[in-house]
Amino acid sequence: RDIGFFGPQYEGLFCVTTSESLSLWHHESAQRIHDFGYDIRSHLSSLSNMDIHYLLGCQWQNDSPTKQQLNLIAGTANGEAAIFRVDGTSVHCMRKMSGGHKAPLRSFAWPSLPSLFSPPLFFTGGED
Repeated sequence: RDIGFFGPQYEGLFCVTTSESLSLWHHESAQRIHDFGYDIRSHLSSLSNMDIHYLLGCQWQNDSPTKQQLNLIAGTANGEAAIFRVDGTSVHCMRKMSGGHKAPLRSFAWPSLPSLFSPPLFFTGGED
């Protein structure tokens, strides 16, 4: 469903599958860094206190040398979503979003426009 590069030198590769799993890889060596497995939705649900149904995708945030992180966006059937920071083998809930949609999200865009907008812009597209 979603694949892309991350890391300061873009040495990592993330893979979000249609079976709602997430794995991280080192692309040059083809070594898996971590596989979050098929129970990641349960883990994300407990971290966010939301009933996570699907993984929407990831994005590498490279705003500055001190602000570099891999973010995972996941959602619920009723249009809520959460942004999680992925740190190698762990995940942390960063922000929850609700009220913007009433049906599942299908896309997102997080433009890299450092210092222009506070808070940063985050666009979503849903079935509604």
